[in-house]
Amino acid sequence: MTELKESDRPFIKCLFLGLDNGGKTSILLTLRNKFPHVIKLKPTKRVERSNFNILGLPIKIWDMGGQKAYRDEYLTRKEYFEEASLVIYVIDITDISRFAESMEYFEKILDIFDLLKTDPHILIFLHKDDPDIKNRPEILKNIRDLKKQIADLPYALDITVHETTILNPGKLNNIFVQDILGLTPKGRELQDTFSEFMLKINSNAAILIDENILIIAKAYREKDSGDIVQTCGRNIAILSEELRKAKFAIPEKIEIEMGSFVFFKTIEYENSTFYLIIYTKTTESSILIDYELPKFQEKLFTSLAFYDSI
Repeated sequence: MTELKESDRPFIKCLFLGLDNGGKTSILLTLRNKFPHVIKLKPTKRVERSNFNILGLPIKIWDMGGQKAYRDEYLTRKEYFEEASLVIYVIDITDISRFAESMEYFEKILDIFDLLKTDPHILIFLHKDDPDIKNRPEILKNIRDLKKQIADLPYALDITVHETTILNPGKLNNIFVQDILGLTPKGRELQDTFSEFMLKINSNAAILIDENILIIAKAYREKDSGDIVQTCGRNIAILSEELRKAKFAIPEKIEIEMGSFVFFKTIEYENSTFYLIIYTKTTESSILIDYELPKFQEKLFTSLAFYDSI
C-alpha cells in the first residue's frame, strides 16, 4: 500500500471510479453531509475535481465519470492514475447485467497501476446495498459472486471490499475517513491515542467528530455500543453545527441518561470545532472523563498540529 509519510507531499489523491450510474457522486455528496442533493444528480462529465479536508490534511478527489467514452479515455492516459494514494471503485450490486463490464474495467485499471509500479490502497464499494433489499437471496448471491471474482484476481494489491449504501452515511463516513487517516503515521497514532483514552475512562464506546460531521476517530468494546454512540453523536453534532452556522450558541457539554449514559463535549482547536461523544454503562466514567480529558486533548492537539503544518 502507498503510505503517505510525514515527509511526503502534503495531500492525498483519491480516485472515485466505476461504471456510470453506479453511485459514485451520490457517495461523495453523502460524505459531505449533502444527502438531499442526491436526488438532483446528473451524470458526471469526464472528471470532476474537488477538495476534501480531514484534520487539515488536503484530500484531492477525482470523481471520474463512468460513461464508456470517458472510461476509454482514462485508460489511454496514465497521468490520471499517477500519484493516487487511495482508489474507491464502485459497483452497483443491483445491476447484474453489468457485472462483467465492471470487472473488466476494474482489471484494466489494475493493469495501469501495475504498469506504473504503484500500489494505492483500493476500496471496492459493493454499492446500493440498501436496507430493504440487502437480505434478498438474489442480492446476497450477487455479493458472494462479486467477492469471489475479486478474490480470484491475479494482482498483489491492497484491496478491501465493503457493502455500502447512502442510506447508512455513518458507515460510509467510517470507511472513508479511517482509510484516509490510515495512510499517515499520525493518523494511526491518533486512533491509538483515542482507543487508549476510551479504555482509561472505562467507557463502552467513543467517537470524535469534526465540524464536517466526519468521524475521525472511534473506539468501542462491542458493536451495539458503537452503534449507539454513533447514532447519538452524529445527530447531536449535526444539531450543534446547525446552531453554529446560524450564529447561535452551541452546547459545550451534554449528558443524557438512558439506562446508560451519553456524554457530549465540544472541543475547540485553533479555528476548528470537534465533538467528543462517549457512551458508558457506568456512572464512574463521568469522573474519569473529567480527569483524563485534558491529557487526551493535549495529545489530540499534538496530532492536529502536524496536519496544520503540512
